[in-house]
Amino acid sequence: MFGLFDQYTETAQATILSTKLLNYRTTGEHVRHKYAFLLEVKPTQGKPFRTTIKQHLPLMTRSPQIGETVSARYNPKNHKVQLVFKGDVRYDLNLLVKAQREAEQKRQEAILSSPPGTPIPPPSTDIYKQMFRRTEDTSSPE
Repeated sequence: MFGLFDQYTETAQATILSTKLLNYRTTGEHVRHKYAFLLEVKPTQGKPFRTTIKQHLPLMTRSPQIGETVSARYNPKNHKVQLVFKGDVRYDLNLLVKAQREAEQKRQEAILSSPPGTPIPPPSTDIYKQMFRRTEDTSSPE
């Protein structure tokens, strides 16, 4: 009735054609943004289709941008789609925190291994840029 029991059993890749911030919701300690996405969905099996969805994202993650491709699951009966962010370095908050910890650990090791008087490397303030640079470097067709 309200999509509570939809079975998202099939996998696909969804390309973001349009994105719109609808609102945000505060529930206890969590703040989430609600977005509307217009998607072109390319199933692993079956014909591609287009659809619109509404989905919440945690405040600490950025929303997918137009032209980006995101993993998705969908219901083959009614073509309802749910974007899957877990495991995607661009949107998974757990991976972001892990990357921040690793970057800071490498910085600490660099400081300790440098001789006295060496300038201290600045802290990594924008881990998103570092992560996207890493994913862009690995995905470029050079």
